[in-house]
Amino acid sequence: TCPASGRPAPDTKSRLPVNLLSISPWAYRISHDPSRYPRYIPEAYCLCQGCLSGPRGQESMLYRSTPVYMPAVVLRRAPSCAGGRYAYAESYVSLAVGCTCVPQLDRPGNDTWSRPA
Repeated sequence: TCPASGRPAPDTKSRLPVNLLSISPWAYRISHDPSRYPRYIPEAYCLCQGCLSGPRGQESMLYRSTPVYMPAVVLRRAPSCAGGRYAYAESYVSLAVGCTCVPQLDRPGNDTWSRPA
């Protein structure tokens, strides 16, 4: 869930992870696929629809949180084995690694960006 009360006050003694300090905070889920190597991959998901902005870090809907993707290579196990061993093939996937803020579109289907006042 989105941290509705905003970000905590800066404190040099507390070391929050970067995913919670961002104006577009995110968390991770573990993706599991037994026919893939690696079998477990953490994937990011955005905690807020908007972005935490302003002096107290309130959620603003002038911007939207969106995942940032990175290409990665995984190995996929073939359905049959050859000579008693499984065969694997390279597969390219797009993994969500974090979230960022982007301006909202004026309205659905329009390619112009809205600008904050």
